Amino acid sequence: MTKTRQKGIIRATGAIFVALVCLIMLFSLAACDEKEEASSVRYGLYLAGCTYDDETLTVTAHVSISGTAEQRLDGLTLEGVRVFKGEGLFYNRTNITVALDVPAIYDAVSKRGVLERTVRDEDGGESVKKYQSLQVVMRYATIYKSIVTNGTRHPSGSGYVDILPLDGEGAQEFEISQRSQNTANWYTLLVAAGIALFAALMGAYLAHMHKKEKALPQEETYAEKD
Repeated sequence: MTKTRQKGIIRATGAIFVALVCLIMLFSLAACDEKEEASSVRYGLYLAGCTYDDETLTVTAHVSISGTAEQRLDGLTLEGVRVFKGEGLFYNRTNITVALDVPAIYDAVSKRGVLERTVRDEDGGESVKKYQSLQVVMRYATIYKSIVTNGTRHPSGSGYVDILPLDGEGAQEFEISQRSQNTANWYTLLVAAGIALFAALMGAYLAHMHKKEKALPQEETYAEKD
């Protein structure tokens, strides 16, 4: 390897190293400049279903922020705030807080006639069974472990169901939080790791070639005598 070529490779390796250092500094500045972004959200409220306890004559109504048009509770629109922020260099966090007007929710569910249901008698006939108390719970289903709420989590098939009981008085909040990867920074890290690996291999190669050249026998030259 000629000295000119060797110097060129050394310069290229140095440039790669400088670029890597700049990239690391950029990451550090990004970590110090994490900002929050807030936006408003609106959801409909849906009656997902009811469970009936014939011993206590209690109806538990499950409401959710997703459902079909037939399940939609009229006159109810939930409003909240979504906050998006960085969580370190490689993750983001999205927090959603939804305000719940609990008395209005109970009123809307009661208007669906959930305190009565038609049951079949032993002789094959039908009758209307009446229930005395109503319990409404917020139900949130997800297949992602990274999504959590302020409800109590229960395994359900291959996913989870979170349940938040509504106390029937005043206001409550329903909170959803999700942690997600910052894919741009992960890709940048992979590129930086590739550059670092290349620089390390090039440095090792140059050191090996330099050592090999020093080990070669030196040619002696003699001046011609007159």
